[in-house]
Amino acid sequence: MDSSPNYQICFDIQYIKVMQSSLEAFFDFTPDQILTELVDVIFKWRSKASPDEIAKIEGQCTLDDGGIDGLKYGFLLGGEIGITVPREFTQEDFDATCMQYLRPLLKDKYQLYRWPLVFITALYFRDHNPNYEDPSSYDDVVCWLYKLHIRPDLLKLYIALNGKKERGSERITIKIGNNSPINLSNQTRWFELLFKNIFDKYLSIESVKEAKAELDFVYGKKIGNKGNITQLKYIYGIYKLMEGSAVQPKTQKTASMKICKFIVKYLAFIGEIKFDESINKETQTEDLQRQEYEKARQIRSIINNIKDSTLENILDRRKYKLPKDTNFLESWLFKYW
Repeated sequence: MDSSPNYQICFDIQYIKVMQSSLEAFFDFTPDQILTELVDVIFKWRSKASPDEIAKIEGQCTLDDGGIDGLKYGFLLGGEIGITVPREFTQEDFDATCMQYLRPLLKDKYQLYRWPLVFITALYFRDHNPNYEDPSSYDDVVCWLYKLHIRPDLLKLYIALNGKKERGSERITIKIGNNSPINLSNQTRWFELLFKNIFDKYLSIESVKEAKAELDFVYGKKIGNKGNITQLKYIYGIYKLMEGSAVQPKTQKTASMKICKFIVKYLAFIGEIKFDESINKETQTEDLQRQEYEKARQIRSIINNIKDSTLENILDRRKYKLPKDTNFLESWLFKYW
């Protein structure tokens, strides 16, 4: 069991709103990543607020179905959220290991870049903390099972039942496991009609063409970057964050070694890259510097290849779909799961 206690780092909610578009474009941040923290803020506020104050805020966050938009609620309240991280990550260590390299270069603009870096790093350590429990994890697992396993099966079935048919092709053959195939007469096309209701409610597909496109692109062979996705995200994000700064001037068309060296320090700090420590103690400093330089050169090559792209394209993000009504995930598909 990890003996290191957790603690919280606080971040201003309004500043997160100001930085939201940059965090999303550069680091793949989405507000629902801090929903748990915002809910904590909401509960604490409600315990002290008057009924009139609660009614006023909730009136601005009510959804069409009568529910409450938790993200909007939390952002309207403002104040601070607390992100829980393990003791192994402290802002002091982060500054000493990473930011001390940038401070002389950025000078009076140092804090402008430090804040978003501390924020995304806190999220990284929170998500990699073995003691962190996300109360929405069950829902995530259920949705994951649907997106990766059940939806592609439904798409295949939709294509089979709605593709071009020959005259007299109402009959359906089904084979389950190693059992012998069985033939269904499918009189009045009852089988298609039965599944039509399921497709309409749980698939939301308009045509065979659309189903085939999703099956090929989302569930087909990955053709994007085969590199370490986490590394690519931070390499791209840090480069874009500092593009135009003293670390990466706009006039410089290729990645500067300054920014590449910082990215090496950053990735090493969060544990995404390792150095060979089986080196001669007498030449340890020189060997580590050589390794850092080689990794910085590798990162420079990566940046020069991806800097003009979008993070979405770099990560080869698959846009997995969920139906509008996800209650069925528990009430129907996973009744016995």
